[in-house]
Amino acid sequence: MDRSVGAIDGVTLLDLDDLRDWADRGIALRSGEVDRVRSLVTEEVEQFVLEVTARQAAPLVAQLHQQAESVRSGELARYAGRLAELDADERETVEALTKAIVKKLLHGPSVRLRHDAGTPKGERNAAAVSDLFDLR
Repeated sequence: MDRSVGAIDGVTLLDLDDLRDWADRGIALRSGEVDRVRSLVTEEVEQFVLEVTARQAAPLVAQLHQQAESVRSGELARYAGRLAELDADERETVEALTKAIVKKLLHGPSVRLRHDAGTPKGERNAAAVSDLFDLR
């Protein structure tokens, strides 16, 4: 090969060593990206598994909340005569208060059921909640 060709304007002279160096740089750059992509995929898979596992508890948590709401609304109906003397704002306050109490009472167990879903502890907790609250 005549190296003097590289002196011509607009011509870049590359030999096999230059091509090998260029290829090695490309491989090194892609190798770094591969590690980054592996890390991203691993994180996303772990997050997906956590979300899927947490969804396993969703039906039980929903049943628990439905039953609590049924009890809450039943008690309000039972006391409807006494509450009839309240004006609309006061009834709305009682409604909001009782909903807030139920929500606060069920928050901890709901979070725990979702968090522990898919584990032996989660299965024990789910069985206990189902049994204690007669949820089927």
